[in-house]
Amino acid sequence: MSEDFIRKWIETGSMQGATVAICRKGEVVYRNHFGSHTPDSVYSVFSLTKILTATAILQLQDQGKLHIDDPVAKHLPSFGQERLVDPNSHMSQEDANEPVTIKHCLNHTGGWVLPFGFVHPESLWTSLETKEQNRLLMGQSTHDIVNDYLARSPLLFKPGSRFHYGGGGFVAGVIIEAVSGKSLSEYFQENIIGPLGMKDTTFQATPEQQARMPKMNLHTEDLDHPVPKIMRPLLRLFTKTMKGDEQAVTEEKNITGEMGLKSTVDDFLRLNQMLLAGGSLDGVKILSPEAVELMCVNSLPDGAELLAPFSFQGAPKDTAPQFGISREPGTDGWKHRPLNSYPGHGHGLMVAVVEDAAKAGLHPRAQGTCWWQGLGSEYFAFNRNADLGVLVFAHEMMCVSRQPALADIINAAHEVFCD
Repeated sequence: MSEDFIRKWIETGSMQGATVAICRKGEVVYRNHFGSHTPDSVYSVFSLTKILTATAILQLQDQGKLHIDDPVAKHLPSFGQERLVDPNSHMSQEDANEPVTIKHCLNHTGGWVLPFGFVHPESLWTSLETKEQNRLLMGQSTHDIVNDYLARSPLLFKPGSRFHYGGGGFVAGVIIEAVSGKSLSEYFQENIIGPLGMKDTTFQATPEQQARMPKMNLHTEDLDHPVPKIMRPLLRLFTKTMKGDEQAVTEEKNITGEMGLKSTVDDFLRLNQMLLAGGSLDGVKILSPEAVELMCVNSLPDGAELLAPFSFQGAPKDTAPQFGISREPGTDGWKHRPLNSYPGHGHGLMVAVVEDAAKAGLHPRAQGTCWWQGLGSEYFAFNRNADLGVLVFAHEMMCVSRQPALADIINAAHEVFCD
């Protein structure tokens, strides 16, 4: 298999290196390491944490302990309170108090404003949002963020009516704890990580694991919005070498279903193969086939596509960059929020779903591919139709402009292994 698909990204300086793995029909059919990366490299996988969060929620549904259509307030009483409504918005109190469901958490239709410039631009914050977000940034725990902020904060839109990426993993993680009676790290370890043999997956990396982390590079040119001043120290922290760095160890009170796991390609291959196999791996059942199907179908109302106007701040159809085609910052496709702009895509539960491969800029056989990414350019994709999985793990901040690297490898994998 030609490796030009990844070498061009390294030679142009977009990546210092990466680990690439492809699995098909239960076997790892390709695996290689580029640049400074090795078979033992450990990565901060950021938002790939959300895939374990969705898996945990669906496990609990399989057990009859919750349902994704449950109102969040059924499990977290704080969500029963009346929401704040910003006087500068067009939101009515009735719409603001529309119940947020677990599904809204998993498909990013809850409507939350988050205090990160690359999630919701600082320039668009109202005075009430600014006040609430400044309060949030005072070192609060995950439970405080969920119960004292997200439960009552102003919303961007009526829950379920539009798409805006981010926030739901915070809430879903606390629901997992409330329903299971275990901390999120304990639940993941006992019900997903341990049973799948994901031996290096943790919120709290050991010194030995920290020593195996590649350096994190920061590419400021591909931030989807200018980074607010308050966030710049946090991004600098993220992009340290991370050998012995505190970012590799998440305090228990700050563990969340939104982000924070550290892992390896080998471990996420196990997760990928379990999903491809319909929920079980090596005789160990993690999910029912029905739960995997639920994760992988477009759950957006009326089969919505990830474009404006349904996607909040997303690009219109005629300016949105295809997943497989890169755009330079400052062009039309970058005037809108890239994380909400995916032609040919719907959204399942914590994964984007390719519904029109041609619109998405992908190989025709890539129809049905589910995928997502971590902030540091860790990409995870699986196509149950072709029984094919693709992982590309780099350590480059941020992930947005390197998405076409995943598309290159998805296309090559379908061309080579799916004849």
